Amino acid sequence: MLVNYDAAVTLDGTKLRFYNCDEQMGNVNCQMTGNVFDLYDTSTQGTYTLYKDMFSGYKMIAAAARNHEGGVRKQGDTRIYLVSNADGSITRTVDFYAESIAFSMDTENNLYVALANYEIADTKSYNPDESFVQVYKRTANQPGSWDLITTINRYSLDAVDDLDFCPGQLHFDPVDGKKLHILSHCGLKGDNVTRDKIYTQIIDASGTIHGHGNVLPFSINSKYTRASIPNFCPFDNHFVVYSYEAQSVQIIEKYPTISVFTIPLGNWQLSSFDTFDCMSRIGMFALSSSAQAGSSGKINYGLFYGNQEYNADKYVNTFLGDLDFKDWESIRSFPMRNTVLTLGYNKTNQGQHVNYNVQLNTRSTLIEPPMIFASIGHMDSSF
Repeated sequence: MLVNYDAAVTLDGTKLRFYNCDEQMGNVNCQMTGNVFDLYDTSTQGTYTLYKDMFSGYKMIAAAARNHEGGVRKQGDTRIYLVSNADGSITRTVDFYAESIAFSMDTENNLYVALANYEIADTKSYNPDESFVQVYKRTANQPGSWDLITTINRYSLDAVDDLDFCPGQLHFDPVDGKKLHILSHCGLKGDNVTRDKIYTQIIDASGTIHGHGNVLPFSINSKYTRASIPNFCPFDNHFVVYSYEAQSVQIIEKYPTISVFTIPLGNWQLSSFDTFDCMSRIGMFALSSSAQAGSSGKINYGLFYGNQEYNADKYVNTFLGDLDFKDWESIRSFPMRNTVLTLGYNKTNQGQHVNYNVQLNTRSTLIEPPMIFASIGHMDSSF
């Protein structure tokens, strides 16, 4: 199950179902739209894997999945599932296995979908000319529209060095949806040294890229493999960069600086985290360490403000330690309009939820933590 703002999707076997949601007094209520997609492909006899994020905007819900057809490099394709008042249910297919995908919507309700082709194998053998980012546009009120408006590669970025553009993660900016941030994770062949950068490109509705944007180098000690690509979460003036492999979370400004703040995760028993949820749309992020289902293990959970930069005494919203969720495999947090919805997952895919009210202003959370416990209980079985 995935939730975003005012919509949700659930996966029942291979059936992907879409919901419209609203929240009132700490309760989240969702109604199924009637739109169902089958992630099983009869032609390849393979099942598409759902991405961990989805999108909801003006009369539009979007999710994506990808299919790995095998080979040393990850070959396959990516499908985008769209539900809208204008189109009903439609599927769009991109003919490569996207390492990352990002959604955005402009003020005219045009939908943008960016997909990264990361052509690096774990054998450290790759073709830099096959590493690129494509951006598609679905024009508002034009049923069926789906146009490739731009392709970003190392030549368009003037990154002529072979190891300067390896697009591994994508996020649109939460403040300016025309800005696409691209995390490039390249390494030097024969060792574990990385040259990580975040490129920022400004793309207008026609697909025109304005200037070469900003290039921000950073280092988080990740190895040079596909499995250990670091990720990031964009906020108003900075990025929160994290790595599961390095077990590190850093705050870096959006412009080149020597200042880097590493969050002391050990202070909240999160030195070994396995879930990071980026909720830049409401200015927050969450981390958790998950217990093994059926064991006596505990789960530690931290909810953080994302717009406090280096103000260390203000970025912690709440910490819940040693949660006795022995029947849960993991927990995830999702952004609603005024709350953070936290879900627990177990082997039977039944969820419990805890809502935390978060007061927001136009762009960021309030400085003083307004954490209020709202409710806990089982999700309605019909959901």
